[in-house]
Amino acid sequence: MMQLRVRSAMEGSFAGVNITELLTFYQSERGQRIVEAELAGRKYLLLEGAQETAEAACLEPPERAEALLEFAQVNDLLERNVAGTLNSDLAFYRGLIEGGVFEMQEGDVLVGVQARMPEIRVSLEAWISAYLCAALGDLPEGDLAAYIAFSKTDEGVALNTAIFEGYGARSEDLSYAIGLAVSVQMFGEDL
Repeated sequence: MMQLRVRSAMEGSFAGVNITELLTFYQSERGQRIVEAELAGRKYLLLEGAQETAEAACLEPPERAEALLEFAQVNDLLERNVAGTLNSDLAFYRGLIEGGVFEMQEGDVLVGVQARMPEIRVSLEAWISAYLCAALGDLPEGDLAAYIAFSKTDEGVALNTAIFEGYGARSEDLSYAIGLAVSVQMFGEDL
């Protein structure tokens, strides 16, 4: 069910996009190295203390840090992740409200969620920095430059948009369902 949700949300982002260009990039040796590095980076960050270690690992040379920052900016990683987190939080509260735990207006919930934005932003900046260092920090320089260039193409932009829309929709659905489940649990305990 989650796979279907991700796929259906992603489909709209690919209207009119030449998928062949995406496949060519990701099926190349360079593309395969990038995918493997990103998967390894995500797995690494699941380890205790890995985020702090990764954050400090690729600050030198400065050119590498600048390239990783450019990648983050080109792909709008911070703002899209902040928006996704806020939307998931809103969905969670909607689940709690519909489950009867809270009696709040949507506007009040929005104000409460937005109040957390600075905290969310700082947390995500740290995580994104660690992720980029862990995943892309050791890529050969040519690979990182090619990945940044690819991210700027119409196909790269469409893929990035599709990923955020697909996984954002899934996260919102899950957050809403968790809010409802918490409501059921809370009322079950009261009985």
